[in-house]
Order: sequence, then structure tokens, then C-alpha cells
Amino acid sequence: MYDPTDSTVLANGIAIYAKLAAVQMLPGFVPESALQVFRSHYDQIVVTGTSDDQAPNNGFKYDVPETGGDMGGAVLTVQSELDYVNDTGGNQQVNLFQ
Repeated sequence: MYDPTDSTVLANGIAIYAKLAAVQMLPGFVPESALQVFRSHYDQIVVTGTSDDQAPNNGFKYDVPETGGDMGGAVLTVQSELDYVNDTGGNQQVNLFQ
């Protein structure tokens, strides 16, 4: 993960180059827009001088950024998340593990 608004982060340039390379040169890469699954996010503690609790957000709810951890999270379809958010009045499929 990286902050695309932070000009000091080297990952921004690497991510941009990787996207270009994937589309133009490496047919084995799947473009981000074509991915139909994701991993459920969970609460994560981030230590940045002081502990900071990152609540889980899967990133498909309008105007809510992706936050929390996703390693080991249950694999879900994007459509199931969109349906769940709409059916439950904004809840997300978070804290689900494999």
C-alpha cells in the first residue's frame, strides 16, 4: 500500500511503472480494474511513534478508503461486497478469515 498524494514516496513511481509495464509489456499481469475478488480486511494496529488503530474497510463503500489488514482474509467477490453494502445499509464484509 502507498499514499499516491505523497510525492516523497518512491512506491508511487514504481506502482505507476508497474501498471504501465503490465498493460504494455507483460500479458500475464491482470489489470487492477479486471480483478473480481479481494480479501476481507480486519482491524490492524499500525505503529507510527504511537500506536494507531486502523479500522477495517474493504474499499468498495463510496468515499471510504481501503484500510486495515487483509493478509489471510477470506477471499470474496467484489459483487458480493457491493450487494452486501447495499443490502445492509452500509455494512461491509470485514473481519472474515480463511
